Amino acid sequence: MAGEETYGLTVLHDANFNFTTQEKNHSSSVVLFDLVAIHGLNGDAIDTWTHQKTRVMWLKDLLPEALPNIRIMTFGYNARFKNFTAQQDLRSISSKLLNELVDFRTTEEEKSRPIVFVCHSLGGIVAKKALLIGCSEEQEQVQRSVYGVLFLGTPHNGSSLAVMGKLMANIVSACSPMRPPRTLIGVLQKDSQALLEITEDFCKRRNKVKLISFYELELTSIGPFLRKLIVKQQSALLNVPHEIAIPQFADHRNIVRFTSLQDRTFRPVLRRLQKLAQDFQGGSTAQSTSAQELVLAIPFDITTLPCPSFCGRDDVLEIMKTFFYGDPSESPTRRTFALCGLALHYVLQTRSQYKSGVALMNAASVASLEADFDRLHNLLKLGESKNKINSVRSWLSRAENSQWLLVFDNVDDLSSVPIRKYLPAVNWGHVIFTTRDQGIIGEIAQEGHVLKPLTTEDAAQLLLERSGVRHATDNEMEEARDIADLLGSLPLALVHAGAFLRSRHRTLGEYHQLYKTRRNELLRFSTRLGDTNQAILTAWEINFKQAEQESPAATNLLLLFSFLDQASIPELMLHRGSSPQKR
Repeated sequence: MAGEETYGLTVLHDANFNFTTQEKNHSSSVVLFDLVAIHGLNGDAIDTWTHQKTRVMWLKDLLPEALPNIRIMTFGYNARFKNFTAQQDLRSISSKLLNELVDFRTTEEEKSRPIVFVCHSLGGIVAKKALLIGCSEEQEQVQRSVYGVLFLGTPHNGSSLAVMGKLMANIVSACSPMRPPRTLIGVLQKDSQALLEITEDFCKRRNKVKLISFYELELTSIGPFLRKLIVKQQSALLNVPHEIAIPQFADHRNIVRFTSLQDRTFRPVLRRLQKLAQDFQGGSTAQSTSAQELVLAIPFDITTLPCPSFCGRDDVLEIMKTFFYGDPSESPTRRTFALCGLALHYVLQTRSQYKSGVALMNAASVASLEADFDRLHNLLKLGESKNKINSVRSWLSRAENSQWLLVFDNVDDLSSVPIRKYLPAVNWGHVIFTTRDQGIIGEIAQEGHVLKPLTTEDAAQLLLERSGVRHATDNEMEEARDIADLLGSLPLALVHAGAFLRSRHRTLGEYHQLYKTRRNELLRFSTRLGDTNQAILTAWEINFKQAEQESPAATNLLLLFSFLDQASIPELMLHRGSSPQKR
C-alpha cells in the first residue's frame, strides 16, 4: 500500500546520479529528457507501473536498460478511494506537479531539458491541466519544456465506469470518516463539463506537443463477475492532427504494466520513447524537422512501421546491406535495387545510416508520385517553385545532402509512370524499387531480388505470433504448419488468418476446417484463381464474412474504401465511424 512518501516526484533513474552511493557521477552524461510518469484514479506512484505477478516495475527495472540517458521520475498524488489526508482538485494537483518540476530542475541544463509525460488514465487529465493553468514564470518554463505526452487509457471524453467509481466512493464515504476526492471522480463522469473544457482547451493550446494515445482492447475484471472495457477507443483519442493512436492488447490496468523488454505491449511504448529520444540526440529539440523527422514522412509515419512478428528474410536483408554498403573502396555511384517486397523492414533497420533522410514515394501512378513529391517539397521548406519535382531533385543533387534513400513503392508499370524522370542525376544516394515486375531488374535497377514464400517454419511462427499463441504445444505447432502450407506461406494470408484466430478465439483446428470449406465455395465461382490469389482471397473472405455477420456497417465501410486509393483514405472516416453520435 502506498504511503505519503510516494506523493510528489520520486526519481527512479538518473544517468548522472549513483543511487548506491547517493552521489553524483563524476563523468556526467548528457540527459536527453526528463520522463515523468503520472498515475490515474485510485492509482499509486509505484504500484500503478508494477506488474502484479512478476513485480517488475518497468520504469525502474526495464526502461533504464533501454534508455539509459534519460531521467525517470514518477509523480504521486492522493487519488485513492480511501486513506485520504486532504481535500484536493485537479488544479491543485497539476500546480503541485509544476512546482515539483521547478524544484527538481535547478541548473541551466536541467531547466532547458525537454520533458515527456507518460500518463495512465486520470494522469493524462492532470498533465493536460498542468499545461493549461496560468502560473509563475518558473512554472511557465516547465510548461514550455514539455515536448511529448504518452496517454495510456486516458478518458479524454469521460469514462462510463466513473459512475461506478462515484458509487464506490459514496459507499466508502458513508462507512468512513475519511472523505474521498469527489471532485476527481466527478471529472471522470460521462459528459463531465469540466473534463470537456479541459480537453477542448488542451486541443486548442497544445502548441507543438507530440501526442501519442494508447487505447485498450481487452476487458477489465471488475469484481468476481463483471468484465468491462473501461475507456473505449473513441474516449481515449483526442482526434487532433498528428496525434498517433496505438491499440494495445491489454486491459485498463495492464496497459501500463509490463514484464520484460520483450513484452509485446511494452514494445510500442518503448519505440515511441526511443523515437522521442532520437529527436534529442545532439542536444537540440529543433531536430524535429531534421533528417530524422524526414524519415518516411511522405506520406507515412515511420513509427507505425515496426512489425512485432516479423519472421525470416535475414538473408535478403544482408544481400541488400552488402549491395548498398559492401565495399567502401568502390567509386561513389547512385545504387538502385529492385525488390518484390520487404523494403519497409530494410528501411527500419538502416534508417540511421541516411543522415539526409528517407522518403517513401507511391509510384502506382503519376498523380500519386507527384503528390508525394509535392509533400516532400513542402517538408523540406524549399519555398515557392513552378516545378516542385525539379526543386526536390536539385536538393537531392547537392553534395551536402548526399546521404539519402528513396523508396519507390508499387513500380509495376514503367510505360505509364516514367520513373527515370524523378531520379536525380548524381553519383550518390540509394534507391529501392518495390515491384511485382521482375523485368525492371537490369532496366532501371542495377540489382534486385525476388522474394520467395516464407519457409514453413517461419510461416507457422508468424501465424502463431499473430494469433496470440505464445507457448504452442506440439499439436498446435503441427496444425500451424498445416495451415501455413494451405496458405502457401504467404505473409498477407497468414496475417489475415492470425487476426481471425485472435479476435474470434477459434482454435487452429477449427480454422483449418473453416478454410477448406470457404476455399471450396470460392472455387465454385472461379476455377481460374492461381494458388497465391486463392490463398489470400480465402483468408480474407473468412474475415469479411465474419464482419458481415457481426457489423454490416463495418462491411459497408470496407466496401467504400475499396473504391478509394489506399493512400487517400482519410483517418477522419474511421474516427467518425467509431463514434455513434457522429455517424
